[in-house]
Amino acid sequence: MDFVLLFLSKLVGFCLNILLIVFIVLKLTGGIDWSWWLVFMPLIVPLGIVLLVLLAHERSMSNMVDLIGDITQRLT
Repeated sequence: MDFVLLFLSKLVGFCLNILLIVFIVLKLTGGIDWSWWLVFMPLIVPLGIVLLVLLAHERSMSNMVDLIGDITQRLT
């Protein structure tokens, strides 16, 4: 199971990198008239998702630490 998830994550990353390269080449050659923000979306969106997951994890860990602190204070 871990091998399948690792393979799929590598495949998605590879496809996004290819898409990013295609968009950059098209932008530089005049094939598309998009803003650079749209060209770099295959890079920006996954980074945004990772940041959101990390922030959610940090918030849940902070809440857990606060909860453990409250429990230990009540026990003493």
